[in-house]
Amino acid sequence: MKKKVLAAITATMCCMGAISVPGIAIASATEPVQSYDTQINYIDSFKTIVETYMNDNNISGKIYTEGFKESEKILIEVMSDSDAQLVKSFIETEGKGAFYIDFTPLGPDRGIRILAGEEGLENVRGNVSQFMEENNIIGYTYYKSTNTNIITVVCNSNEDIEHIKAYVAEKCYRAERLEYELPDFEVNPPEIAPTNLEEMRLILDDFIKQNGMNGYTTIRPRKGEDKVWIILDTGKDEYYRKIELFMTLYGIDSDNVIISVETTNASTNESTVKGDTNCDGSVDMSDAVLIMQALANPNKYGIDGTAEHHLTEQGKLNADMNGDGLTVGDAQAIQMKLLGLEVSDSRGNDNQYLISIQYETFSRDYPYYNTISDLANKANQVFSGTVKNISFEILDIRTMQPIKDGEDIQWATLCTIYEIEAEEVYAGTPTSVKLRIEGGIPSGFEQEQIALLGNGKIPVMEDAPVLTIGEKYLFALYHAENAEYSSILNPLQSVYTENEVKEGGFSAAEIIAYFQ
Repeated sequence: MKKKVLAAITATMCCMGAISVPGIAIASATEPVQSYDTQINYIDSFKTIVETYMNDNNISGKIYTEGFKESEKILIEVMSDSDAQLVKSFIETEGKGAFYIDFTPLGPDRGIRILAGEEGLENVRGNVSQFMEENNIIGYTYYKSTNTNIITVVCNSNEDIEHIKAYVAEKCYRAERLEYELPDFEVNPPEIAPTNLEEMRLILDDFIKQNGMNGYTTIRPRKGEDKVWIILDTGKDEYYRKIELFMTLYGIDSDNVIISVETTNASTNESTVKGDTNCDGSVDMSDAVLIMQALANPNKYGIDGTAEHHLTEQGKLNADMNGDGLTVGDAQAIQMKLLGLEVSDSRGNDNQYLISIQYETFSRDYPYYNTISDLANKANQVFSGTVKNISFEILDIRTMQPIKDGEDIQWATLCTIYEIEAEEVYAGTPTSVKLRIEGGIPSGFEQEQIALLGNGKIPVMEDAPVLTIGEKYLFALYHAENAEYSSILNPLQSVYTENEVKEGGFSAAEIIAYFQ
């Protein structure tokens, strides 16, 4: 089967590398920035350049833009592969690598769609942060507010800022998407780095007070070992990054320090670390993941669940960010806190997922069928049916059986399970069918997929059909004897809408006619 190459679009969370380099930060300097409107203008301008190229080279087709904010894209539709390659080469040359490019065949006599999208802001942030870490540049990146479209980069020296600017120019990222600052605090590092916990605590206590951070410091154990705890009353990402930068410049070993957010439970008078779902003493993305796991699979991850690391009563109390019980909104609130945004901003939209989601495209080799009779000889279930439910399972790729706790996860793979009620049957005897398709789906059901995976890296099979609950399709499937699930013959020729024509020129009507 002919395969197309997809560019993976990643959204990467940024972390500061803790690298000890001496230096003194003395002032604050901010580069001027422009509004997000400049990106729209940039996309429209580049679209005009591509359109002119197509006209000058007699390449027929249509070109338009779609999307919003960081998803703004240019779409070009041409009829021939040769024209598509010419346009692709032009975009790569003229765009200097600042665009990712995706090809989608539209079907026989319908041409090829080319998508050219500017690199997403989170991807730019992740790449800049990685560059800083690889080049021993002390600093961090963050967003100053919820609705900003500017990455703020804080570095220890103007020399480092110029180094990053050169990288940004080399990558052809638009300069106005980033601003640069020196730290807004001074550091006078001692000749010998402090090793005594009480000395570290006093230094850090002075620092948070001098920088307007509400909180306190203490020494308490974590997992049997004493640590310096910095307890803040807000989880602003900027505060975390600023403290980490200070510790690096001053020479304080971050392994000896825990930064957390803490409130007091009035009913029990016990100290509760808000957001610490797994009760490990700190708040991080794993706490948000455990909430979603407990909600999606309570038998395994809920209170008294079978998993080794399941939710506890204390964890449930910690996880309830606003007192309305455990909901997906609490996972969102934790993520907002980790990003340094207001917790209230995460309410009211259960479709908003701030865990960094990366759709990782993979392909599988399947047989391709040149005639309907070839397809019919392989499919032992051919029927029209309606999708009743969509769920997900982690299965062993060798046996297609669920992975049990304690088993080797080497062969574990996420699968999408469609429950289908058969209506008109043309081959086989299907009634209620469970269709298994390897991989997840690239839109919707993020909570369920992240909960099973434990992270935001969602594998998606190239060309795999994505079905909708309540919609009716024609299916041409294979079902092994005594198997729980049916499977597709290949991603392109197994599922049809009423008027859809698939590769090979097959349509639902023609397949039905073959069996009648």
